[in-house]
Amino acid sequence: MKKLLLTIVILGISISINAQDISKELLQGKWLIVQVGDLYTKDLGLGEDIWEFRHNKWIVSSSGKELRPEVFAVKGNEIIFGSYRIKIIEFNKNKMVTDANGIKQTLEKIK
Repeated sequence: MKKLLLTIVILGISISINAQDISKELLQGKWLIVQVGDLYTKDLGLGEDIWEFRHNKWIVSSSGKELRPEVFAVKGNEIIFGSYRIKIIEFNKNKMVTDANGIKQTLEKIK
């Protein structure tokens, strides 16, 4: 039983990608913001906020309304657009945790 638990823990660690190893390719797709700070967005009743990374564009949708696409870059563990930087704290293929000017956001991949 201990060997099985250890194997599961090791597998989970190996699936998570070091936040330093993020690339544009790994970000591609749609990410739903599920938590801001300690608040779960579904409990707030404000609609869905989605980040979509499509090629070199970052598109933010709020309650179904798409905002202007921004060209973005990835450097180390940061998403950069213009002079703005968002730090990626945790990342795997299904979940991303970011810090945007001290505000922690948790996103889940939806597509």
